[in-house]
Amino acid sequence: MFAASCLLTENQFLCSICLDVFTDPVTIPCGHNFCKTCITQHWNVNIPYQCPNCNKLFYTRPELLVNTFISEMAAQFRQSAQQKASSSSSEQQAAKPGEVPCDVCTGTKLKALKSCLVCLVSYCETHLEPHLTTPASWNYDALADPDIRLSLKSQPQTVGVFVDYEEGLVSFYDVKSAALIYSFTGCCFTEKLYPYFSPCHGPGHVFHRHFMFPFFGWSSGALIISPVNHTE
Repeated sequence: MFAASCLLTENQFLCSICLDVFTDPVTIPCGHNFCKTCITQHWNVNIPYQCPNCNKLFYTRPELLVNTFISEMAAQFRQSAQQKASSSSSEQQAAKPGEVPCDVCTGTKLKALKSCLVCLVSYCETHLEPHLTTPASWNYDALADPDIRLSLKSQPQTVGVFVDYEEGLVSFYDVKSAALIYSFTGCCFTEKLYPYFSPCHGPGHVFHRHFMFPFFGWSSGALIISPVNHTE
């Protein structure tokens, strides 16, 4: 069983919503797998029901099928990754006086390999790879109550905004991929609306923060906001 897991890539063990190794993986009718909690919470706030990966639309809430095979593979992969990380950490050297320490390490500070000039943080070998490979899509939230973590396949460069005053609907779209980012429903508008967007930066973070009420995220480039012509 372990030999079979070695033939699979890391991405096959990752939930596309939380970007972590599967926990209680389930399969939906289109064949994609997610953590049970992740897809449940996603569909609790996103209607109509769509697959976050392929955007297949389901007219009724799909049944979640437990995937025991992926669950076993993910558990073995998690154990293997932890052992590898532990071995890698033991081989790295602790930072000596005069050397740059890793800013992310807790406890013993390991020697930093590189420093990021964007976020002004130094990384050891263990923490450098996640910094370079973590997608910016994970760092986007919808400012609902409470905040809702968004799973975007790509970093949006142009965001379209559509408002239906009568229906109380505000939707954000990724213009390039023509994909819905998030919709706020049940809004109550009684006066004239004025758009307010504030691109600002958050110090000490891996990505620059673009704040766009009521949707925000961390982005490494300029963000363009445009109206959306919504026609039936």
